[in-house]
Amino acid sequence: MDKIAAPAERIVLAASDHLVPLARAQAVAADLRAVWPGLDVEVKPVRSGRGRSAVDAVRKAVLAHVADVGVADARDMPAGSTPGLVTGAVPQRSDPRDAMVSRWDKVLAYLPAGTRVGTSTAGRSAQLLRRRGDLSIVHMAGDARDCLDRLDGDECDAVVLSVASLDALGWIDRVTEFFDTDQLIPAPGQGALALEHRKDDRVAAAIVAPLDDPSSAFAVTAERACLARLAPEPDAPIGVFAITDGDHMFIHGIVTTPDGTRTARLRWSGPWREAEDVGTTLAELLLSAGGREILAGEAIPPTVNFAEVHRRRLAEEWDAPYPPEEA
Repeated sequence: MDKIAAPAERIVLAASDHLVPLARAQAVAADLRAVWPGLDVEVKPVRSGRGRSAVDAVRKAVLAHVADVGVADARDMPAGSTPGLVTGAVPQRSDPRDAMVSRWDKVLAYLPAGTRVGTSTAGRSAQLLRRRGDLSIVHMAGDARDCLDRLDGDECDAVVLSVASLDALGWIDRVTEFFDTDQLIPAPGQGALALEHRKDDRVAAAIVAPLDDPSSAFAVTAERACLARLAPEPDAPIGVFAITDGDHMFIHGIVTTPDGTRTARLRWSGPWREAEDVGTTLAELLLSAGGREILAGEAIPPTVNFAEVHRRRLAEEWDAPYPPEEA
């Protein structure tokens, strides 16, 4: 069978100039070369800040015709679209989980009280405190490399980072514990990339289209729809994760106070091709279950720790006389 020729001889990808985004953009470039043999793919670093400012810088490069396609971290993309740009593909999602690297090779449950744990997002911090309120959270700015440098420099005792970032840097072997998505619900879009191009660029659209993974794309759509409806401040303490199974999508979300003492945490499901409605519905449920008050900073009753209540009840029953004394 004859090989299908690429729609163009060359394409330029724009990515933030930080280490992790560049590594992930190079992986996209390798995939495009595999799909289109002979295609010249250049990765162009774009000077930027981090997070949403990185996405903005990459988008400006594409709109200014400096690059044909922008490679953006879906986790950092603001809600809503950018005029003149469309998402041409969401490649197969990398591992969406978070992971911990600790100085003593201990898992979260066995960290001593007062352990300094570094995180770069409010969502991770709040969920860690929800599970271990005796931890000392160290808020960090920067990428995975910066956080690990601070761990090695004794500024903290452990760090919690995205698995996708650690994998991009080849540092999976440093992981002490992987957190299941039920244990620590990831940020919306975590582990996924979005390939954006100019709306009228049919050549770029044709080139990136083979990399699109529908399951990943619909999951990210649901998560971002949930985020858009919650309309939180940047880096609000929330987590949303969706996954498809057959014709159905299952989505799990949490809205919590920064200290993790009050939470709204729910699941929802629906047809995966109605991803936007599934995500919006979950957001409405979270808001009605206390999320609205949490995001507004209003006082609500503390979340009941049923495990602790159960332990107290067992202790009281153990200390009670047996058989029970009659009045």
